Amino acid sequence: MGVKSVIRLEKDNVLFSRESIFINARKVKILEKLNQLIYDRKVNLNQGDVSMEADKIEIKDENQITATSSRGNVSLSFQSDNKEVTIKGKHLDFDSQNLAINISGKAAIKSNENILRASDIQIRFNANNEIERISGKEKVNFLKEDLSGKSDRVEWNFKQDIMVLRGSPQIRKQDGGKTTGKVLQIDLKTGKITILSTASDRTETIIQ
Repeated sequence: MGVKSVIRLEKDNVLFSRESIFINARKVKILEKLNQLIYDRKVNLNQGDVSMEADKIEIKDENQITATSSRGNVSLSFQSDNKEVTIKGKHLDFDSQNLAINISGKAAIKSNENILRASDIQIRFNANNEIERISGKEKVNFLKEDLSGKSDRVEWNFKQDIMVLRGSPQIRKQDGGKTTGKVLQIDLKTGKITILSTASDRTETIIQ
């Protein structure tokens, strides 16, 4: 047995509009004084092409949404710029004021063949719910076909397919090639890597 419900947000949030949201869960708690809904255990939420699974999803004050998982990962999937995007992490917070999703605890995002992992990831959206930029920090690593890399911080311009790694970055090719520098910039469309060591020292190398 379980609970099936249909809700509508009073205000738009990142990815979610004021259209119907369909939620399945094992149980739900309604806290009227706090204006809060808590869906618990095997929660599945859907609206249009947006789908989310979590151990617990909380909705407060009409549009504040958080999702957590104690046993596995929260999983969120949607489309952005005609790309299939999947997000995973222990905790997801939907920030409507800053048009962002904050992911913490083994955070990961996959878009086509690109996979980025970090301890914490923030995804910034535009007003049309399309991803603009992605930033990550601590234990950053990424995979793209035969390329892999790691660093302390990353900035990913999603629209331009440009990723910048900072903090002891390195990129490896499957055949053993390695690129290092203070700052590495990757064009995800072409595979070109630009090494930016200082403001006045700029060299380029292409991994094919």
